[in-house]
Amino acid sequence: MAFFDYLGPPCNIREVNLIAASPKRLSKLLELQPHQTLKQEDPMPRSQYDAKIWVETAKDFYKNAGKRIALAEFTNPNGQFRDGELYIYVLNPKGTMLAHGINERFVGEDFLGLTDSDGRFFIKEIVDAANTKGSGWVQYKWYHPVSKEWLPKIAYFEKVDDLILVSAVYRE
Repeated sequence: MAFFDYLGPPCNIREVNLIAASPKRLSKLLELQPHQTLKQEDPMPRSQYDAKIWVETAKDFYKNAGKRIALAEFTNPNGQFRDGELYIYVLNPKGTMLAHGINERFVGEDFLGLTDSDGRFFIKEIVDAANTKGSGWVQYKWYHPVSKEWLPKIAYFEKVDDLILVSAVYRE
């Protein structure tokens, strides 16, 4: 049986990329019997590459839909760029939040001075690196609302025009 026979209902290329990027997700899928699908209550940890693929997908959406529509969709908590704890947020080159997939009240706020639980200015690191290198990774600690602990998180970011697209996952 081919690998894609295990995927169940037809899926789009983004779903295939997310599956392929996460070895744990792939191994979980391979344990399934033909025509069996993962249950909603079977959470799988995200890989840092899920964040990168999420940003690349957001970049494609932005290029096709335009800035205004993209920022609105990235801010929509029920939209296509929200999948569990995975979402997109967008900064301008000075650290102002332009879109946030969880909390629209953050839009318009200056986040450059935000620190993690260790006092690290991780948004400043993202903005500085995006403005000089264009893309990269930043690690920090953030409060996990389910476990109620401060856990390591890794963000992937990419500068596209005058936007910095960001997505982050808790480390496995």
